[in-house]
Amino acid sequence: MKLRKILSTLLAAALVCGLACTAALAEEPAAPAAPDTVDTAAPDVADPAEPTEPAEPAEPTEPAEPAESTETDEPATPSEPVVTVDEIPAEGTAIASTQNITVDGTAVEFAAYALEDANGNRTNYVKLRDVAVAINGTDAQFEVGFDGSIILTTKTAYTGGADTTTPFSGDHPYKGGAQTIKVDGKDVAMTAITLYDENGGGYNYFKLRDLGAVLGFTVGYSNETGISITTTAPAAE
Repeated sequence: MKLRKILSTLLAAALVCGLACTAALAEEPAAPAAPDTVDTAAPDVADPAEPTEPAEPAEPTEPAEPAESTETDEPATPSEPVVTVDEIPAEGTAIASTQNITVDGTAVEFAAYALEDANGNRTNYVKLRDVAVAINGTDAQFEVGFDGSIILTTKTAYTGGADTTTPFSGDHPYKGGAQTIKVDGKDVAMTAITLYDENGGGYNYFKLRDLGAVLGFTVGYSNETGISITTTAPAAE
C-alpha cells in the first residue's frame, strides 16, 4: 500500500512539473524570425551607354568674297553712242528745208535738206560744219578734220570758216547711205547725204539727233519752239 502511495505521489509531482514546464515554455517569446537574407551583390543597373564620339565640327565655310565695289575714283567712261543707220535710196533729190533751230535758247537758221519717204514724211539733214559753228564755244564743241574721211574731235574748238552758206539753193541731187566717220579715233557709222556743187565739191549732211548722240548735245522738239539744241555750260577758256 505504501508503495502505491509513493508512486501516486511521484506521478502527481511529475504531472505538476510537466504542466509547469509546459506553461513556462508557452510564456517564452517566440524567437525572432531570421531576417531575409540581403543580396549583397550590387543591384543590377543598366550598362552605361558607351559614350558616343562627339561629331567632328563642320569645317567652317569660307566667307563669300565681298562683291567688288563698282565705285571707283575714276570718272565714269561714257557709253558708246548708239546710232541707227537708216536705209535710204543711194541717190535722189534732197528737198530744201530751211530750219530755225534754237541753240541754248538762241535762234539759228540752218540751210537744211530733207528726204521724203513714200508716206510723205520728211527727215531733215543738216550740214556738219553748220552745227560746228553753231555750238562752238560750248562743252559740246567739236573740230572737223579730213584725211580721206571725216574726223571729228569732241571737246575741241572748231577752227574752220564761219561762212556756212552753200553755193546752191533749192532742191538738189544727192548721194547717200551709210557713211563712216571717226569720232575721237573711233569709227562710227551714220546715215548721211552728200550734195555736190558744180565743181564736184561735196557738202555732208547728217541727222541732227545722230550728231547729238555722238557729240554730246541734246536735241529736242516742241510745237512752240520747234527744234532745239541744248549744250552744257560754256567751256572754260
